[in-house]
Amino acid sequence: MSKKNSLSHELRVLTVQMNSTEDRNMNFQQVEQILENHTLIDLIVLPEVFNFRSALGFKKAAAEPLTGPTVTWLKETAQKQMVFLIAGSITELAEDGRIYNTTVVLNPAGEIIKTYRKMHLFDVTLADKSIQESAHFSAGEMPNLVEIQGWQIGLTICYDLRFPELFRHYFKHHADMIVIPSSFTYETGQKHWRVLCQARAIENQCYIIAPNQCGVGAGQVKTYGHSLVIDPDGNILVEANDNEVAGFVTILSKAKIDEIRSKIPVRNHIKQWESND
Repeated sequence: MSKKNSLSHELRVLTVQMNSTEDRNMNFQQVEQILENHTLIDLIVLPEVFNFRSALGFKKAAAEPLTGPTVTWLKETAQKQMVFLIAGSITELAEDGRIYNTTVVLNPAGEIIKTYRKMHLFDVTLADKSIQESAHFSAGEMPNLVEIQGWQIGLTICYDLRFPELFRHYFKHHADMIVIPSSFTYETGQKHWRVLCQARAIENQCYIIAPNQCGVGAGQVKTYGHSLVIDPDGNILVEANDNEVAGFVTILSKAKIDEIRSKIPVRNHIKQWESND
């Protein structure tokens, strides 16, 4: 069976929660083991830094070009499974030597059809630990949408969740779904993960797919898990626990999006004004 990028009123999405480590091949095996239990999927969405995550901090040697071993594995996996694949993020080594936190999107032929470089870098202090992404990564400059089987999908990564103007950009461009692959910390996750993901779904009347990491992340900071799938009305369709490596299949419906947007037509009520701020 060959899948084409044609209109589909329903989309079967596999959301994958991982506990990624420095062992790239073991991380690939985590995904492969999950895929053994799922068939007839249209789209797989993986979490941030799914292929390599060091609890000791950033490792430049882990950065890869988009022709490296991770993208080679992604291409083979998309072809083998005959699915679209949103590969949460990898540490991309660009041609100019800069390093980005980059989402890679592939079609069932194993072709890269879109990339997105994380725009908002996580520079924070949590308790006695500091995480400074800008010390290692360059920030992406532009949002990016990808069309998959007639679904417009906005691309974001983790800390982007806290910037509603990015999500509003996707709303203005008629996104049906926004993905938020993450390695969201446990401390901030307990406070804000669920409520922010629900808010982004409700205010933009779209599905939110938010696969998160569990286990220990950068700077030896524990990550939250609790991967989420949320419908356009803010209902949580899937929520993982804080420590399981697992995949969750959800059937998304264009009819649900149309229903919510028809009942509360916020797009028709948006006001424009000039400000001196």
